[in-house]
Amino acid sequence: MCKIAVFTNANKLDVKTTVNRAGNILLKSERDGFGYAVQGVSGVYGEKCVDTSFISRIDYKFEIPQSVIIQKYSKFGIKSKPSGPLIMHGRISTNDKGLLNCHPMIRDNHYLIHNGVVSDDGPEYVKQTTNDSEDLLYRFIEGINSVEDNLTGYYAFACIDPNGNLHIVRDSVASLYITWLDKYDTYLIGTTVDLLESIAKSIGCEIEMIEEVRKDIYMVFKGNELTYINEISPRGWNYNQSKYSESSLGKLIDSYSSQSTNKITTVDQWNDTAKWSSHHRNNITDIDLDDAEYYAEEKFFEAIDQRLDDTCTIWDKHGNEITMHQFDNLTIEQQKMCLIETSDGEYIQYFIGNEKVS
Repeated sequence: MCKIAVFTNANKLDVKTTVNRAGNILLKSERDGFGYAVQGVSGVYGEKCVDTSFISRIDYKFEIPQSVIIQKYSKFGIKSKPSGPLIMHGRISTNDKGLLNCHPMIRDNHYLIHNGVVSDDGPEYVKQTTNDSEDLLYRFIEGINSVEDNLTGYYAFACIDPNGNLHIVRDSVASLYITWLDKYDTYLIGTTVDLLESIAKSIGCEIEMIEEVRKDIYMVFKGNELTYINEISPRGWNYNQSKYSESSLGKLIDSYSSQSTNKITTVDQWNDTAKWSSHHRNNITDIDLDDAEYYAEEKFFEAIDQRLDDTCTIWDKHGNEITMHQFDNLTIEQQKMCLIETSDGEYIQYFIGNEKVS
C-alpha cells in the first residue's frame, strides 16, 4: 500500500537523517518509490528515488552524467534551513512506475503526496505524468471544491502550498493517524500506527499516544498551528478505483474481490432473485432473457473488466441508455443496478444471493 508521513514542523529535525531513515522504512514495503519535500527558508526542496534503498544526495556537488546511468534518483529545489513542514511518500504503483510518477507531485509551486486512487471527471488539462495523483493535485490547486466535485475515488493527501502552508485531507476510506513528538516540537501524521511508531523510533523519539484523524476532514497547518478545519463531501468511489484498494490501501473496500460467488443461468432464478426493480426491467424492451448472464459481485466486475468496451450498450437503473464514460463514473452500487449488452448480443447483470429490489 502507498503510505504518507508528514511532520508539521521540521525546524528541529535533521532532515537528511530523518529522510534517510524514514525513506528506507518506507521502501521495505513500498518498493516502487520514495520521495519527500521540505519547506526551507529558500523554498521547497526534496528528492525522489525508485531504487531499492535511499541515501540522500542533496549535498552532493558532483553528479555522474545522466547519459551513462539508469536514472533512479532526482532532486529539486535548493537545500536550506528547514522552516516548515516535511512530507514523505512511499509508493506502491497502481499505474506507471518510474521517477516521473514518483511523489511528490509538483505543479505551480505546490507539492503533494497521496495515498489512494482517483479518476478525474473534470475539464481536460495538459498532464505532465501518467499518475492519477496529478489529477488530485491539479484539482486541489483549483480548490477543495474542485476535488469534491470532479474526483471519484478515495484519498488521504498532504500538500505544501506556495506560502508554506500544509494542507491535510482525509476522506472516509483512506486511513490517517496523528501523534505529537515533544522532542522535535512537531506533529507526526501518517497512514498507519506502525509507520508512525517506526519513524519515531528511527529518530530516537518515543510516542505516548496515537490518535486516528477524523474522516472526511480538511485541515490547514501553519507550522504546528491548526489554522483551518472543515468537513469535505467526496463523490465516493466505484469499481474502477476499488479494484486497486488492496494495493493502494492495504485493504479491500468492497466484497467483489471475495471468492464466494455464484453464477445464475436460468430465467426462473432471475425472476425470483433479480437485483433490478420491475420498473427498471419494464423500461428495457426486446431483450431475450435466455441470453442473459447473472453474476454475483466478483464475477460481475470481472465480466466488466473483460468485456465492457465502447461497443456495449448500457442501461442505468431507470432504464435510460448511458455511455461507458457515464458508467465509469457511477458508484459501485449504481453500476450494479445497470444492465449491459455486449457486442455479441449477450447481457450482463448483477445478482446477489436471494435479495430482491422493491
